[in-house]
Amino acid sequence: MVCLKHMGISRKILILVSAVLLLFNSCQNDDDEEFPVVEITSPVSGAHYSVPDSIKVEATVTDNENIEWIQLDLVDKNQKRVGKTFSVKDINKTSFSVDEYYPVTDIHLGSGSYYLQLTASDGNNIKHGQQRVYIDEAPRELQYYLLITRSNPNQVRVYALDSTGTYQAIITEGTDYLDSEYHSGSKTLVISGTSIYNLQAYGSEKFEKVWEISVVANPPEPYFTALAANKNETLLGFYKGEAAVYNSNGNRIKTFFMQNQRYPYKLLKHDDYLISAEQNIPNNDRFLVSYFYNGSSIYRKQFIDFAVQDMFSDNHDEIIIFGNRASAAGIWQYNLTTANFWDAKDFKEDQIISSCKIAAGEYLASGNNNIYRYQVATNSLTSWESGLSAKLINYEDLTNTVLLAIGNTLYFYDFPLSSQEMLVNMPEEILAVHPVYNK
Repeated sequence: MVCLKHMGISRKILILVSAVLLLFNSCQNDDDEEFPVVEITSPVSGAHYSVPDSIKVEATVTDNENIEWIQLDLVDKNQKRVGKTFSVKDINKTSFSVDEYYPVTDIHLGSGSYYLQLTASDGNNIKHGQQRVYIDEAPRELQYYLLITRSNPNQVRVYALDSTGTYQAIITEGTDYLDSEYHSGSKTLVISGTSIYNLQAYGSEKFEKVWEISVVANPPEPYFTALAANKNETLLGFYKGEAAVYNSNGNRIKTFFMQNQRYPYKLLKHDDYLISAEQNIPNNDRFLVSYFYNGSSIYRKQFIDFAVQDMFSDNHDEIIIFGNRASAAGIWQYNLTTANFWDAKDFKEDQIISSCKIAAGEYLASGNNNIYRYQVATNSLTSWESGLSAKLINYEDLTNTVLLAIGNTLYFYDFPLSSQEMLVNMPEEILAVHPVYNK
């Protein structure tokens, strides 16, 4: 009995001694308050780079006891990572040299000042070393065009068209086509039906369907009535008197409700407003209505006596509108701040078929027999190309190219000279042309 008791006491002493030694060793490690030293010799402060350059990184990391790991990042002025992270673990040395290239490959990175950050840890202390660099963003480049063509009344095809005029079919889709849009931000092609076919969204990397919005079949009246887009959002109008905004994942994030049995047939996101050209169902009265984009309530409502063909944001206050009356077309300037609605130009005995914005204050519009050039500053309307009537006009700003779709033929014209550069004959009627850029 006595022997067993002494054995029990000895065991307790042994456990106590072990705990003290463990605590002692732990305290010794915790006493290491000396931070690693990080010295970056390359890049030099203020060095300039461009996407997709690689930054030569040369640095030395030292510590009084041990270096466990290092990490290399690119961060912005708010210390947010904006590139890939590279790390080396289990170093277990008191000195470590870095001689690497850090690739800057994000084509969406904007021009500005950034910091090449090297982080080192000795297990207890972490030290950041930074060197400021200036990075020029990747230039925007035209990759190809997406052409939407009508193969039959309930089917469209999508072609990829390169700069040489060579095209390849990539999608065939059943649809009673309303309109299409391309999102440069999310690289998504959206094709909307009208009464019996859904709105479909395709990722332009593999052209696989990524989301859709189901139609509520409503023949002979349309269900979807308007389609528009900004960088990452889809604006969709409904015959039941709604306009909705969908994000890049196809989730509805905003809804605007029209009053007095009106439905939207043209939509435009303009600064902090949604501009909606609306028609009253019983008697076809037309209105131009602006809604607060964040709150969805009405900001202004304007009765109009014409049908809106196209609307464009010209500057912060001004909206340029191309439209048609019964026997003549016109151009209107609408100031959101003053509510001034000015009938700027009339097209006698003509109709606006299509139009496009070249730049702020500069537009092209197609009538029945003429392509017109409209300049806002001088309120001048001149003939840009006579003898042509284009169902579709688009402008590609990097190459200063005007694209005119007439039936199955796509014409490429230089702007502002109006000289024909190329034409491409497609197998079917061309409905839409969307330039695709790298960013």
